[in-house]
Amino acid sequence: MRFDVLVKPFFKTDAMRAASFDEDRLLALLKKPLVRDDKDKAPLWVFGKPSHAYVVSSCDSNAARACYENIEEYTAVILDYDSGRTIESFVEEFRERFRFYLYTSFNHGYKPTPRFRVIIPLANPINMHYLEGGGFKRIMCKMFSDIDPTCFDRGHFQAVPCVRMDGDPNYFHYFNGTDKLLNISREDILAEDRELERLRNQMRMFGEASRELNDRLYGRRLDDDAERTARNKMKWAQDYIDKNCVQGNRDNCCFRVLSYLRDNGLLANAWELDVPADFQKEWEAKLARFSM
Repeated sequence: MRFDVLVKPFFKTDAMRAASFDEDRLLALLKKPLVRDDKDKAPLWVFGKPSHAYVVSSCDSNAARACYENIEEYTAVILDYDSGRTIESFVEEFRERFRFYLYTSFNHGYKPTPRFRVIIPLANPINMHYLEGGGFKRIMCKMFSDIDPTCFDRGHFQAVPCVRMDGDPNYFHYFNGTDKLLNISREDILAEDRELERLRNQMRMFGEASRELNDRLYGRRLDDDAERTARNKMKWAQDYIDKNCVQGNRDNCCFRVLSYLRDNGLLANAWELDVPADFQKEWEAKLARFSM
């Protein structure tokens, strides 16, 4: 088995390069992970193929930008667990169902909950077009509980196997070796897309009806739970921008924030959030794509 990957050399860069290697090389990396004193210095990857007409990196004119527009398809997914699921429970549930490669992440053993990632090759590559409606993400979140849902966002890179010291006692890896591959059909994705759109339309109709009723009864809009929740979501988005919208990481930051807001029935213009002035034009362009 061969693996096509797109690699960022470290976190705070928007450059990526394509590579390809066989299973022996992947297993060797799992057995002997990279050593870094800071996880932001470790390379990041997604498993997939680059698009042919790509946007150039702002950090390296000879490289493609690490963004979903430059990714043609996913050939594998990477699960990101950091909310309490144990390695043992994952292995027990899925070891007979499909092939996977599991490795603990940089902070495993240094944080209260288990932290690990799982590479799962796909039986059929998923074109990025099929990730636009949210159906693929919905399928995966149903299949894998306690998951960080951002790992299914388009163009979301994950850190390669990396530890703080050579022979880190907290590091663990596992390969189940089955020949079965995870199969997510395009028809199932489109069916979930349609269901999500139906639910979004219901939410819009309910929200409009609720606001109209409040206006009629009280002459003003009530500060209800939905609005407080929306404000909290927007606050999270602003805090994330303040910490992560830095040169070399802006595309990833923008994509994660817009994905998060869209999944919660919200979207925000650059002037509704404090987006850096020299990035507002690109933000609006990406927002237009999310609003389609």
